[in-house]
Amino acid sequence: MVIVYPGKPYQFSMDGGLYDQLQRMRIAIRDNWDFLILICGPERAGKSTLAMQILKVLDENFCINNIAFNTQELEYLFKNMPSGSGILYDESYADTSSGAVMSALSKKVGDIMRRIGWKNYFMVFVGVDYFDFNKYIATKRASMMIKVDVTPDFKRGHFKGWTAGKLKRLYREGRKQYDDYNVVNRDFFGTFPNVFFLDQAAYDQRKQKAFNKINLLSADDEIKELAYNIMFERSMEMVSEGLISDIQARYLLKMPESTYFNKKKKYKTIENDALKGDVYGFTPPTDLIKQNNSIKD
Repeated sequence: MVIVYPGKPYQFSMDGGLYDQLQRMRIAIRDNWDFLILICGPERAGKSTLAMQILKVLDENFCINNIAFNTQELEYLFKNMPSGSGILYDESYADTSSGAVMSALSKKVGDIMRRIGWKNYFMVFVGVDYFDFNKYIATKRASMMIKVDVTPDFKRGHFKGWTAGKLKRLYREGRKQYDDYNVVNRDFFGTFPNVFFLDQAAYDQRKQKAFNKINLLSADDEIKELAYNIMFERSMEMVSEGLISDIQARYLLKMPESTYFNKKKKYKTIENDALKGDVYGFTPPTDLIKQNNSIKD
């Protein structure tokens, strides 16, 4: 085990093999790379704890303001965090959602990533099952996938992982075998401590808010809302770029004129006020853009 940030208030230990891989990422990102790590596993197995430890190694300034619990928060962070930042997308709040909802959420995330492009971030996405991630994320963007395990006697703190070269085969063959992780040999494994260095109360409050929001809708309604919002956002982008007119957008969306312009006005207000407060269901820190996320050797 390696002692990370010895003598500092957030000191913790990490498996040496995992730590070495993260250090290589810290160096390589200077050559205009992005890194995405996927973490999955059973509910309450410690996925979020390990994710935060990983991101703290990659970005010493990682804090609760670097966490997104829904796709709107994630897109906000992608657009506003400086290069070299660690970003956590914690989808584990949806552990009890159907596979269809999880897949819809993952597809939305993939769509955001395609539009945002490469911005030299360290990203960790936490979910329940690797095979529920969108194919684009799981096989084309992920640099590593880690599965958190619980022992037969209910001991947390164990993980195994696969590097990018094996993920395409794991995703393809594992899904054929009913989500079997054993079809491809792991590349590494180890243990991690139960060290949660963020404000637990603030984290739980944010997570509960996201959980309550998703439970307001049924699974079918959640999927429909996601699909409709994606279509509307795309239409607004095309209108603003002059690719289509408002009349064409209304036709595509099958929306009455008054409804369309009211929704468009609200959309413009959200865009203009994005840096002012609780637009996406959370309050961005006023010093978000000023964070110094420089990478230190």
